[in-house]
Amino acid sequence: MEYRYIPVQPSADVCTHRWNNPTPVCHLEEACRSWGAEAYFVGLMSYAAWGRVQFPHPYPEDAFLVGDSGGHTVMSTGKMFSPEDVLRWQAQFMHMGFMLDIPPYLDRRPHHGNRAGPSALGWRRGLHLSVENVRRALPEYQEERAKGSPFRWWGVLQGRTEGELARWWEAVSGAYPFVDPGEGWGFNAAGNTPERLAFVMGVLHRLGIRRVHALGVSGWRAMGTLIGLGLLGGFELVMWDSASSFHLAVNRTIMWSGENPYVLRQIREWDRKGPYSATGLMMKCPCASCRAMRDDFPDGPPRTRYLTHRMHMHSLLLYRRAADALYREAEDDPEQFLRRLLTPEEGPGRGKKTRSPSHQFPAMLRAFAGQVRESKSILGHRSLLEWV
Repeated sequence: MEYRYIPVQPSADVCTHRWNNPTPVCHLEEACRSWGAEAYFVGLMSYAAWGRVQFPHPYPEDAFLVGDSGGHTVMSTGKMFSPEDVLRWQAQFMHMGFMLDIPPYLDRRPHHGNRAGPSALGWRRGLHLSVENVRRALPEYQEERAKGSPFRWWGVLQGRTEGELARWWEAVSGAYPFVDPGEGWGFNAAGNTPERLAFVMGVLHRLGIRRVHALGVSGWRAMGTLIGLGLLGGFELVMWDSASSFHLAVNRTIMWSGENPYVLRQIREWDRKGPYSATGLMMKCPCASCRAMRDDFPDGPPRTRYLTHRMHMHSLLLYRRAADALYREAEDDPEQFLRRLLTPEEGPGRGKKTRSPSHQFPAMLRAFAGQVRESKSILGHRSLLEWV
């Protein structure tokens, strides 16, 4: 199985900021090769943030870029994008990109007033617009394929219950199935808990989909769940994107691991002092970004955007190292790996009130098999499982 962690590229105003030193601004800049970040010439860029601006520096020739359609922006702000324009932008700059889907529900974020439920567009309207966007953009994609373009288009699955997911897949597949070589399906597993990820992965598995991308995944247990279930279910490709390293850095927080490279915990700059603060740990961290920071500032970095950038790069490198370690652990026996992964003693959280490992692991397997009590449907109808 192939796996890929895709860091989300920050918006243009972040990438265009420069300091009075030669440090590169983002992991997609050619200068990053000087500190060994070749594995990080991958990134997800949203049409909402990048579709109408000039990228501040050339792409490395071997970069792998993923183009998000900006559907979440459409749903949350009411802005409307042309699906033809989105696909042209994706085909011109990206290696793969997602259809312009209209998510049918809001998520729990501050700018939504901490609400979660059907979006203002409604389920049926969101599905109708998503299918129509695929039909409108399909001729552009077929034209790119005819010209020999390496770009590949991916579908996006939305829904909370198996009935909703199946109905969404059936409607979108009727416009275009996304089953050609290099194509696949993305999904948004709201909550990113192992049980929820297992549920959606199980639905995809029963639909015969073997190339998947989880949108907006954070946390080492979530990454491990995707890798373990991918190996257990015989998936060909499992990818996920995350903006966690950047969001943590903006809040002066880094990821840190001990002896186990995939057990990550957050260290906030203001929580500790001296050598055990986030900056103090970075001053002795062996990662390539922290070594470059010590070369630039042997006595410690200034509390400027330079430090924010270095925190971002540090956590990004640790996320990648954690993904590699998780895959190595899971490769030989994914079932035992998943059982260990859900053991509270494996990392942070031990001692807190939580279900015992003997309950967590079977719950995840039941979710993967579809044997779960489903949440209330947005559609207002019974799950398709009840009719099987």
